[in-house]
Amino acid sequence: MRRSKTLEKIRNGGWALCTGVAVGGARICELAGHLDYDCLWLDMEHKPFTQMEIFHMIAAARAADVDCVVRVRKQGYLDYFRALEDGAAGIMVPHVKTAEEAAEIARNAKYPPLGKRGIDLAGADCRYMLDDAKESLAFANRETFVMIQIEDRESLDVLDEIAQVPGIDAFFIGPADLSMSLGVFGEKNSPAMETAIERIAKTAEKYGKWWGIPVGSPEAGQKYLDMGASFLNYSGDLGAIVREFTRAKKEFGALSRKPR
Repeated sequence: MRRSKTLEKIRNGGWALCTGVAVGGARICELAGHLDYDCLWLDMEHKPFTQMEIFHMIAAARAADVDCVVRVRKQGYLDYFRALEDGAAGIMVPHVKTAEEAAEIARNAKYPPLGKRGIDLAGADCRYMLDDAKESLAFANRETFVMIQIEDRESLDVLDEIAQVPGIDAFFIGPADLSMSLGVFGEKNSPAMETAIERIAKTAEKYGKWWGIPVGSPEAGQKYLDMGASFLNYSGDLGAIVREFTRAKKEFGALSRKPR
């Protein structure tokens, strides 16, 4: 059974650095692990990954000792535990707007007594039936996390109720969708967004949750760490490709060949 690096860092008062793998695959997941990231964000909401592709990406990440958090599609109850059976350290659930939905997510992602997750014990998380059954259930509840996304005005209206749901470990702020919901999409340094993020941070602290957010720079990351964030996601493989391709095209495009 593999312990979560993300949870270990956060429980010890630190923070975890995550990055996305969106267009790569198992090799990029293994590479990121060798670069000492704490966590990889694998997105099934906006990316066309199959469950088998996710399985292989998680396996490669585990080989390099890096966590994976999988953003699920919310198509059915099995979405809340399949990635965990494949060895993911956590799941991320988008657009959670009510305490009732949060409770349903926790029921499907956590084993009793925290939830009612179905028991299989034949997945990568239990080393394919090699681990002790009872200890596997307790270990899974302790070493996997459920992160729900706060990215809608409706979520803010019932944030205290959502935060009190047992089995929900963390909030993850979705700045693009939240700003759209608040009517300030594209506005830099929006007071409405700043107020919303501060409220999420304070609510998380009040109810013993941790929270995270995507950031575009170390400066932004430090700002949110100072506000109490424990989980930062910076860019991903697609962003790295775009930045490098853009830089290379600009620099090489400035070259000229002298006439002979």
